[in-house]
Amino acid sequence: MARKELTQLKMRFPDIDSYITDFEQTVRKALYWLGSHEMNQQFLSGLPWDVAKDVMHYPTPITYQEYTQKALTSVQSKVLLRNVFGGNRNFGTFAPQQQQPQWNNPHLQGQNTPQYNLSNALRWMNNTPVPMNIDQNRVNCGQGNYCSQGNY
Repeated sequence: MARKELTQLKMRFPDIDSYITDFEQTVRKALYWLGSHEMNQQFLSGLPWDVAKDVMHYPTPITYQEYTQKALTSVQSKVLLRNVFGGNRNFGTFAPQQQQPQWNNPHLQGQNTPQYNLSNALRWMNNTPVPMNIDQNRVNCGQGNYCSQGNY
């Protein structure tokens, strides 16, 4: 059963952390060795084509840790590109489009959306730009220690 699950396991972009966790658990259930050449190839076959292509670029990974690190790096760069270009362009396996978070949207505050911080953020979220509205928060500091908030 676990061996069949292993051959059917596929990564859902951009959730690389869940794919790695599920892959490792399934390999252990199937009583395979995680660092073997066959398991590295199975890990690669479960990745989206464009991520697998990035993983196989020079230098070619040898160990399982190198495979996972290159996959994480590929997904992070694709997420960054999506954020930079607004998610409106088709980057192969990015479809279907996921709804972008609406920062400062009062309608979303009542929903049970996960709140991430530095302690509990997923690994693929590291170094991901966060939109900030800086136009309304200018501070005008005159002489002395007095600062007044206002637009200029």
